[in-house]
Amino acid sequence: MKKVTIIEIANEMGLSRNTVAKALSDSAEVAEATKKSVAKKAVSMGYTKIADSVLALLDKETKSETKTIAVVNRYEISVFWNRIIMGMSDELQKAGYKLQIVFIDTEDEEAGIIPKDTLEKVEGLLVLSVFSDQVMSKLDSLGIPAVYLDMACDYKVRPKHGDFIMCEGESSVAELTTCMIEQGMKKIGFIGDITSCVTNRERFNGYHNALLQAGITLDKGIVVTNHVPFRYYVASETEKALESFEYMPEAIICANDDIAWFAIKYLRKKGYRVPEDVAITGFDNIEEIAPIEAFLTTVRVGNYRLGRKMVQQLIWRMDNKDFPMETVRVGVDIIYRISSCKNAQEMTN
Repeated sequence: MKKVTIIEIANEMGLSRNTVAKALSDSAEVAEATKKSVAKKAVSMGYTKIADSVLALLDKETKSETKTIAVVNRYEISVFWNRIIMGMSDELQKAGYKLQIVFIDTEDEEAGIIPKDTLEKVEGLLVLSVFSDQVMSKLDSLGIPAVYLDMACDYKVRPKHGDFIMCEGESSVAELTTCMIEQGMKKIGFIGDITSCVTNRERFNGYHNALLQAGITLDKGIVVTNHVPFRYYVASETEKALESFEYMPEAIICANDDIAWFAIKYLRKKGYRVPEDVAITGFDNIEEIAPIEAFLTTVRVGNYRLGRKMVQQLIWRMDNKDFPMETVRVGVDIIYRISSCKNAQEMTN
């Protein structure tokens, strides 16, 4: 392979051989901008005898040109987000973007305040939390391409610059509920805040539809769906929901794994056996909160995969701003384990 010479670089750039030589050796007689432009050309032509300090200038410039994507979230109690953000980080790095996490606290959300100065400096938004209408509208008013995970049940104005990613929940929870019914259970309860986001409401709809399909009337005495401050992501709220039941049902469909594990701990403390006395199902397959031994029947969202999918959708949106906004549904997998099986022996058959 022919070696590239300084003269060839100089001819390509219309500079003198002396200027190119000084630039590549990091001479103080040459301006930094010239050093960087000459070094870029030299690298592109395959020239390798470049001073390390000049290459460092190029590296610094490359890093400063790296575009940033902001992940917008509230200070959540649930560990659900960890794997999602890991997936986002890996996919963004692969695409050449930096990740910046921006939190919006409760007081700012209630006041409709967003960190506008910070967010205006980014290329795109990945919004994990379901925020108030006021915050959502302000995020959209920035005109920055965005992808939102889930949406509020009562959100009135669809964002002009953002797509929604939704995890399927209705048919999967219907299948879980049907599994309880096929085991002979008819008194099946539900716990979950269905007022805050569409996905929880769809999970409740799946539960309710399965009951209707089986000719079972919904018993409101064993159903808790109202809004609470932490949306049952704390033990005290789940325990209060269980204590409000008119009687203990044969099974409880929980809107997420946090609720399911809080319920299991409460029931065991009260002397109930799971699943022999009360069968339990969750949603999300949050491995971080589960015991070492697999026990909870749940629905695997694939959080790492979900994070990557959100980034992929955002990059597509950034390249296709004129396309109509989309709602993309991500598939899930049901994982049957002991907690939903009254006869544990059936799990091994």
